[in-house]
Amino acid sequence: MPKPNFPGGGTGTDVDAIHVNVASEIIGIPAKVLPVLADTMVIEDSEALDIKASMTLDDLPTTTLVDTRFLVLEDQIEIYEIFENIAAGTAGTITAPTDSTILLDRYEAAGDALIVKTDANGRPIDEPARTAGGVIITTTLDVAGNYSLSGTPSAYPVSLIYQVSIARVNRANISTDQIVAKFELYEAEEVAITDAGAYYTGSEVEAALQEVGAFISVANPENTFTISPSGSDYTSIQAALDDNAVGGELFIVYPGTYTDTINFTANNQCVKGVGNAPQQIVQQADATVSNFGAFTGCYIERVNMRLTAPTVVRDMIAGSGNLLMQLCRLETSQSAAITGTQSTIVNTSGTVRMYLTTCVYNNTSIAGGGD
Repeated sequence: MPKPNFPGGGTGTDVDAIHVNVASEIIGIPAKVLPVLADTMVIEDSEALDIKASMTLDDLPTTTLVDTRFLVLEDQIEIYEIFENIAAGTAGTITAPTDSTILLDRYEAAGDALIVKTDANGRPIDEPARTAGGVIITTTLDVAGNYSLSGTPSAYPVSLIYQVSIARVNRANISTDQIVAKFELYEAEEVAITDAGAYYTGSEVEAALQEVGAFISVANPENTFTISPSGSDYTSIQAALDDNAVGGELFIVYPGTYTDTINFTANNQCVKGVGNAPQQIVQQADATVSNFGAFTGCYIERVNMRLTAPTVVRDMIAGSGNLLMQLCRLETSQSAAITGTQSTIVNTSGTVRMYLTTCVYNNTSIAGGGD
């Protein structure tokens, strides 16, 4: 029989001890509810016959250990797009809200900030400021708020639009009169996202973000849908638009080539491509690619739209409502001979506004009858 184990009494047997040479003893130990990275733990090494080893949580590898992905959210930070009007001159310093940080390189090709015209109330509008010669004005901006315009605006005031991050507790430092948009809310939590396919679906991301009260779109986060060649909510942009026609939906399009259309089905719908450049090709050979109908508030961003081989007069984009396009590429290529009026990139009785969008028209045909 084993010797009893008295305090200070020398050797003996302790049935509650963890031993260096006994496997499978850790499972019954109570778990800590909120571990921290500095916690030290004993493990049984599954790659070495379950012998004992020690490690801290900080030693855990950064790669995913299981087939569940994680969205790591930062510490209670909100991001705002705000503006400040410039009444004269081409250089100066803006005054960012107290306790905020100016974010740089947020506008793709435009760089750190945007320079746009203002309306009669001094609010920015979606039209770039230009010089008297019609050249679009750009600007540099640094974290201290120093800016320098590339030219002199043809009219003042102009609005300098930029983005800042600010702790949620300091959000009152930003005047509501300054705000153009609020983009993201990050909370200090780690949220598991169950990933059933090659891409996160809108419902997967939405479920995780809602756990911390976050949102991913200024449009309508409860109606966010993803489109990709496989693994998302939809494989067709048009199918997504047709199925979700309440209004205010956000459609996130992953890179790929889609023989598809973007015919809007409600007001305030937003179709946005993923990535810094338009890697989402949406094309038709001989049909309208996008029709926004009589709907208002339609928006397309970072999409490469192509009308590749019209045989009769086609309008790549049509509608009677209004559409805003940003960071897109629009390309019509016509080789068939068409008499008289030719195909167009945009032909609309409504309003289409484009910002940082490239239009390319390739016509290698000779109109029928030689005219």
